Amino acid sequence: MMGADIFLESNYNTLQARLQPEFEASVKRRDSARSTKARDEAQAEIVRIYDAMHPPTAFFRDPYSSSCLLAQLSLSWWHHVAPRLTEDDHLPLKDVQWLLDEVRNRRLTCQAKPTYEQQVTREVMTQLASGSVQIDQKVAYTADDVEWFVSRKQALITFLLTAIELGEPPVCSL
Repeated sequence: MMGADIFLESNYNTLQARLQPEFEASVKRRDSARSTKARDEAQAEIVRIYDAMHPPTAFFRDPYSSSCLLAQLSLSWWHHVAPRLTEDDHLPLKDVQWLLDEVRNRRLTCQAKPTYEQQVTREVMTQLASGSVQIDQKVAYTADDVEWFVSRKQALITFLLTAIELGEPPVCSL
């Protein structure tokens, strides 16, 4: 799935180096499991390790779908963040502070109208699949959806604060 991935190299690389062998071993256990129970247990372990490898102090992912946090804050990764990136895709600390201020000060809109990123993603996915892809666009958001967006907003705030505290410009793969 297409989306924005931002990470802090120091924290992210440390976690990857430490947890990748354990992750790969769990994948092997899952793939070689002979029972549904063993497979499910290994899959649960994979999810636990993956989550440990991607905490909000190291990594943030925002999909270009109806679940895009920045879109719900009336912001765009491509229009508002991409122009601020350095040639090597880092977001300078002054722009990290700008994004933090924007995220903190904006209210979630929970709008259902597709964003620019969602429209482009839909077009690309449709072309790749020869016109047979349907991308889900919700008409209304539930209370659970809003709660999820609030948790994602807090995760992004935590990520941006960590970048500032470490004095480390994050890498942005948009």
